[in-house]
Amino acid sequence: MGLSQDTVKCNFQEIYYDSHQEQSSQGLISSPFGRLYHKNRGFGVFWTIVYFILRPFFTKNWQDRKLEETVRKTMEAYLSSQNEAKAVFASYKKILSNLAEEVNLEATEFQKERFKLAAWNDSTLSFVKMKVKGKAIPVFEEIKLQNPNSIDPFFSFDFSLAKESIRYDALLNLERLSEVNLPYPILTKICFNKALKQEDSYALTEWILAIKTNKKVEQTHLHKGLKAFVDHLQVYHQNSFLPAPSLARLEVELFREGLSLINGEDKKQLAFQKSLVKGAKIMIQDRTITLGDEIIGVKKEKNETRIFLMDENPNQVVAIARNRAILEIREFIAKTSGGGIRFPKFIFLDPEGRFQIRERLKTSILERNWISDSFLEEEDAYFLHPLVGQIKACIETNSTPNNYEAEYLYYNDKKVLHTSKPTTNGDFNFNKLETFIYKVSKNNRTIMRALFDESKLHEHKEAAYFKEVLHNLVEETELSAEGIACLSKHNIKSIGTIKAGEKLHNKMKRIGMKIRKKMMKELPIEDPVKLPKEIYTILLKLHLEEGFLSLILPGFQKRASAFITSTFKA
Repeated sequence: MGLSQDTVKCNFQEIYYDSHQEQSSQGLISSPFGRLYHKNRGFGVFWTIVYFILRPFFTKNWQDRKLEETVRKTMEAYLSSQNEAKAVFASYKKILSNLAEEVNLEATEFQKERFKLAAWNDSTLSFVKMKVKGKAIPVFEEIKLQNPNSIDPFFSFDFSLAKESIRYDALLNLERLSEVNLPYPILTKICFNKALKQEDSYALTEWILAIKTNKKVEQTHLHKGLKAFVDHLQVYHQNSFLPAPSLARLEVELFREGLSLINGEDKKQLAFQKSLVKGAKIMIQDRTITLGDEIIGVKKEKNETRIFLMDENPNQVVAIARNRAILEIREFIAKTSGGGIRFPKFIFLDPEGRFQIRERLKTSILERNWISDSFLEEEDAYFLHPLVGQIKACIETNSTPNNYEAEYLYYNDKKVLHTSKPTTNGDFNFNKLETFIYKVSKNNRTIMRALFDESKLHEHKEAAYFKEVLHNLVEETELSAEGIACLSKHNIKSIGTIKAGEKLHNKMKRIGMKIRKKMMKELPIEDPVKLPKEIYTILLKLHLEEGFLSLILPGFQKRASAFITSTFKA
């Protein structure tokens, strides 16, 4: 008599448990009724005692033969149900494809097939994963050792079906944990880079909210579930007139729509990342790579991607992120919308997203020691050329790359400038560009002036806006930085620029008030009413002489206070 589905499920669970014990030597025992147990727990202990007491009544090796019989029946039950499972998978995949293409279906039809698939996976998945991963199964090894003529229990094991079981289980698991169906038609449109209708956007927002408010869904559940769906599209929905469905594109768009879990931590990947040290070995296809020294970036960030040198190639590095989505997403962004800045060449991305091998960036731009003094040296001009070109590109396109920070810029071995962090284009940000020039120039005024003069940044319309914000303090008008931005001659709409203007106004105003208070206390002032305007006039002159508009340099208040005080004393 064959075994029931529940018995097969329980037997596989015991085989899985036995296979994950540190010291497993035929740890399983079979009841007379075809049920496997582990000897060190539950009914396994009970049947071990029973067989020990009744051993005089059994023939030699009866217990071993019974174990082999039960294992064989368990496998026969699994193998005989493979064809039935294939039919279930075929039906489920067809319905899933119809949903992706917005074909109207009865909700119960999909639920019915999904339930069948879930039942199959629930019974067999623990065993299937071990086989697909090539993990040794102790009970089978023991049976073969005792009976070399035993037929291989995997004689007709269908690896294709097993891999499908694992793939679609990730999709089922995401829906089970989130307690909501995936918006398949909408996700399909995003994967193929199609525009969404208004009702699609509303539905997507609702689904994202459901995921965000459900604490049971972790980053790994989300990533694996989305990956399973994209894998399905890649097999059954390829279209020569459309771009290939992309998991990275899908995850990038979902993140932009507010699904921050995409960038969350994967506990398993994070443990892998933290475990790595110099000398660690990583398997890559048919070879092993050895990690060298870890590279610590100029800008140290919490939970950042770890970068190691590679012993086998000094011009390549190994990157390990905190989850298995990040590296592919960065590669996608770098290739599709890099913000005009080169990213290091990609050599290899682990299929599971665990690590990536890429070109090594050797020298941070902040490690560049400028040699120019009173005039620009030819060597410095060579390194400034790509920086000037990038700033000019920002002006011409009226945009500034996100993450455009000096800390992320490096030269490769050919002295070509790259970014260590992929970026996308954002609104033009005058203040960000001035901050960039300040950090890069490292207080070298010749370098600073060269960057400003050759890029013509101070000829941009936003330069006039920041000048008027400062003049507004001198003229003592009641117009705010936001009000100035709205004037037709400026027409500034960038929130970042307006906030930078407000910050500049408030900071310069505080500096002026502190200097006034100090002077009123220490010096005889003939006309206190005129003093604020006189102070702000000098402050504006001093600020412009330092070469920046939106950025007040460190130590400016101290320098300005000393100069203004000495001027009034004279």
